[in-house]
Amino acid sequence: MPRILVTPIELVRGEGPCQDTLRSAGFEIVYPPVGVTLYDVDRLAAHLPGIDGMLAGMEPLNRRVIEGS
Repeated sequence: MPRILVTPIELVRGEGPCQDTLRSAGFEIVYPPVGVTLYDVDRLAAHLPGIDGMLAGMEPLNRRVIEGS
């Protein structure tokens, strides 16, 4: 099952139609740990192994993050 990292705080706070849509499409939803923001490139990169896609908010999506390294 493909895994998608969901980071916008509005979507992390609770369940809703977005999560329903992702699950019905066959995605496993992964959230950052409670209290952890991923606005730092190193912290964000550390959460990407094993992730197939990302529903992003304001995180820094530079080349390193997009390439998943």
